[in-house]
Amino acid sequence: MLRPTYYNMIKTKLPSRSRKAFTLIELILVISLIAILIALLLPSISHLRNRAYTAGSLSNLRNHAAVMEMYTNDHQDTYPIYVDPKSSYGVLYWNNHRIVIKYFDQEYLWMLFVKEYYHDNPLDPSFFVPGPGALNGDYAGVHIPYRYSSTFFTDPKFWQPETRLPGHTQWRPVKNSEVNSPSQKGILISENPRYNTQIYSEMLKMNVDIAFTDGHAENLPQGNLQQPTIGDPPYEGVTFPVINTPDGVRGRDKK
Repeated sequence: MLRPTYYNMIKTKLPSRSRKAFTLIELILVISLIAILIALLLPSISHLRNRAYTAGSLSNLRNHAAVMEMYTNDHQDTYPIYVDPKSSYGVLYWNNHRIVIKYFDQEYLWMLFVKEYYHDNPLDPSFFVPGPGALNGDYAGVHIPYRYSSTFFTDPKFWQPETRLPGHTQWRPVKNSEVNSPSQKGILISENPRYNTQIYSEMLKMNVDIAFTDGHAENLPQGNLQQPTIGDPPYEGVTFPVINTPDGVRGRDKK
């Protein structure tokens, strides 16, 4: 009888180490399943992200509405205004910069007039709508500020075509006591960065975040808002809800 060699002993004692690999078809199936799962999850993630943006935006707006009320209490019942209504523009000096402000530019630059309530910081993040910024166009990636309704620095008669007068005659700060329906008149409104703000038809379809003069804030579809009246000079044909409310602060934005 032959003596077993070292090689034969090792061969009989060691188990087989052959490996089973994925076939090409199995690999394609796995990749396809992963792609399907991602496609199913992405809308849910996007929806949750937008809900978080909206919640943050409404919180910002409630705080701003409270500050506006504080401002009127501190300034003889009058809402913020910076540019002299008798002038075509105002000049603001901030952080070694000279900023020229036209009268209706106050819609976008209102934070400069209330910065004392925000630690003198006109770039406080709460002044801007939460989100990734404008999606495309000339302002892609730029974070968009809330807009201050121009009805709060113009006479209510300015917001009816039949009673509007030319020039500066009806430009003036408005008092809180002139607001007839505080729970239905908006003072600040978002331009939603989750849509292309360069396309007006898209903006009309979307929901907007609004701060009302009584201090509450809501996210509303534009179909629930009153149709705007004549626009700001010199673009009377371009109108926005809340910004251009019929009858100004005497009117309502919510239907």
